Amino acid sequence: MWFCGYKFRTDERVLVPRSPIAELIVKRFQPWWSETENPTALEIGTGGGCIAISMALSLENLDVEATDISAGAIKVAQENALLHSVGSRVRFYLADLFPEQKRKYDLIISNPPYVPSARYTRLPKEYHCEPAGALVSGEDGMDCVRRILEQAPDYLMDGGLLFMEVGELWEVVDKTFSSIDFTWVDLEFGGEGVLLVSKEQLV
Repeated sequence: MWFCGYKFRTDERVLVPRSPIAELIVKRFQPWWSETENPTALEIGTGGGCIAISMALSLENLDVEATDISAGAIKVAQENALLHSVGSRVRFYLADLFPEQKRKYDLIISNPPYVPSARYTRLPKEYHCEPAGALVSGEDGMDCVRRILEQAPDYLMDGGLLFMEVGELWEVVDKTFSSIDFTWVDLEFGGEGVLLVSKEQLV
């Protein structure tokens, strides 16, 4: 499959790459983020590694770490990193959302599971060929989203940014966390529900 103009291997261990976060990577996260001298990024829920690897290919000085709870997904991601010769700049960790070590990052990017369990049963047939754990996140779809928003400040540099895709759940997220001033990214090429928030806004 193709993502950000790059070819990636994919199979039943990972989602098919289709996140609108690709648009932000192509734009180098501008105008919201200005690249620092030695920038660092964490991708949460990397799957086949397409977001993490595309970030490394698009931002040549970016040091990227990425996590996934699935050992099978990590293996696919590592294969894709070798395919694109970025194995030294993109490191993958088996972890439940955040890595064990509390390193600070300039950017945290995530397309986490956000499908409510009841909604999953009504998804089109092709989604049921993908790992359910990469799609479903509790009864209301918010389990991973809540944890990421709560814990992200511990992993962000001062002035660091979190970009997270929550899809059609965006209105629920906006209402549930009404005290947080999210920016909802206007996507030029389709898709919805990509939020932007700074460490300071989360705190």
